[in-house]
Amino acid sequence: MKPLSYFLLVLLSLFQPATTFASPKTNAPAVNTPTPSLAAVNISDLVSGDPILATREIDIQVRPQGVVEIVGEVANLYEAERARKLVKSMKGVTALVDRLTIIEQPDDVPPATQMKRIKEILAAIPHAPVAELNKRVVTLSGGVPNRGVAELTRLKLLRIPGLLDVKDNTTVVPTMQIGDQAIRKNLQLLISKHVLAAGADVDVKVDGGTVEITGTARSLGQREILSTFAWRCGATAVVASEVRVENDDSAPFRLLAHKRYDHNDSEIAETLRVALATDPRIMSLAINVSVSNRVAVLNGTVRRYEQSVAAEETAADVIGVTQVNNQIQLAPLIRFGDEDLAQAVRRHIKDSAPFGRVDIEVLADQGTVWLDGAVDYQWERLELLSLVSEIPGVVGIEPKIRVLKRMGDLDDETIKKQVKLRLAASPMLYAEDIHVEVVDERVILTGTVNSLIDKVWASRIAENVLFALVENRLRLAVSKPASENPAPATAP
Repeated sequence: MKPLSYFLLVLLSLFQPATTFASPKTNAPAVNTPTPSLAAVNISDLVSGDPILATREIDIQVRPQGVVEIVGEVANLYEAERARKLVKSMKGVTALVDRLTIIEQPDDVPPATQMKRIKEILAAIPHAPVAELNKRVVTLSGGVPNRGVAELTRLKLLRIPGLLDVKDNTTVVPTMQIGDQAIRKNLQLLISKHVLAAGADVDVKVDGGTVEITGTARSLGQREILSTFAWRCGATAVVASEVRVENDDSAPFRLLAHKRYDHNDSEIAETLRVALATDPRIMSLAINVSVSNRVAVLNGTVRRYEQSVAAEETAADVIGVTQVNNQIQLAPLIRFGDEDLAQAVRRHIKDSAPFGRVDIEVLADQGTVWLDGAVDYQWERLELLSLVSEIPGVVGIEPKIRVLKRMGDLDDETIKKQVKLRLAASPMLYAEDIHVEVVDERVILTGTVNSLIDKVWASRIAENVLFALVENRLRLAVSKPASENPAPATAP
């Protein structure tokens, strides 16, 4: 499992006349399964079962029509964002009222230390905005090629200890002029082939760079992802306020038939090229893509280890891909001596919340970083790997990090319940065919899923419940790929 790269995004449709598109029509049968209501999927249980938020006093109130109010105290900006994202990701949440209070932000972190960390983060992001630090508040300004770059920057800055807020005052200044037809085509590909948009039913109009999205989404978070995709594709303005979030028990989960039947290699490759070109983590990199029998092969050269990881994750997020062969080469701009690189990793871990107190032995050998030690929980291990992958000069990671315990005194049956709840609540998965067992604090996933990303996503969800290890035995239930030139149907 690759390191976590949190929150990112979304879904489905087909060409319509002019500059609109809508959900694809197919002769393949769709699968209809009732969507759990907010009463059936207990959001309070999901928040209290989160490995970071479990010890916080957070109260969840579910109002009529899917409105959720979240009240309580968290330790830092990172936790607050995590709580909001968790609630928004749930099926049926149509609006969020945020009344969280941050109570434990340290005020003894020197501004110089914070500013140094800010500069390191900005240096790692292509086309990053300008950042100013004043009284523990970071303000982002200047032009960015799309809104996704600003959001990526903001999310990374949230990890810096002692910050009170990160404000986004950036403006979108596209690096090149993109016509309405190109915006529509690229957005169509992302929505129709990206797992985070699965189940959305939308129409899109593009006029003078302004994208208007209407229709329905599976969650509040998914609606935000639709907007993010539009920004990534070159929109100068996005209007998505008319996208409704379904919260009706009778609303069917649209397990898209093309997940099983539409596996055209050329279309998958085209979608993957768009996804790589618009992902703010890797958008300026020259990565070559080929797809054969649904296996994606990535070639090219990148400067950072995290860029190689991000490219592989992006490929896995494209519906239809069953395997990713990552042949990307690393050519760091900066090469450290072994001890200098190890020291840079130690400092990076220390300066990033919530890992300031983690005791990990760090060694480096020709760009490969060896991590030895222990953390309390599995989520800490995954986030730690993600942090180290950001550092310039890292070409590989060899983790020997032990997970010591689970949060609280939970038995296997309770953990199983938490995993099943999260799988069922995710709008990204059709979880009816996923079976969960817990043996000796080890979660075992069996059954079938419809694509590689469903398998990866199931692990991501399970790994954030209160346990140490996930064993993913899920199988892909895919039919033969669609022919590039299918034979015409014959009469019976």
